[in-house]
Amino acid sequence: MRSLMSLSPNPTDGIIHAVYELPKEYEQASIEVHNALGQLVGQFELNNQYIISFDCGTYVSGIYLVSLKVNYEVVESQRLSILTK
Repeated sequence: MRSLMSLSPNPTDGIIHAVYELPKEYEQASIEVHNALGQLVGQFELNNQYIISFDCGTYVSGIYLVSLKVNYEVVESQRLSILTK
């Protein structure tokens, strides 16, 4: 099974780039970032582009779960390590 999303750099201490692929037809798409406690700490609406960048520099160091949601359902999730100063 091929990946629909990639995150770089991982680990990061600031800006993260998420490259993603969406189906040809969709109603809504977003990327959500959850901390280790499962709390939503970031949400980014997507369009038909293929990359989004966002700043994780204000997040506490730790492991986060980044999920790609299409039509309100998670289609892929990946771990992201954040190492802030």
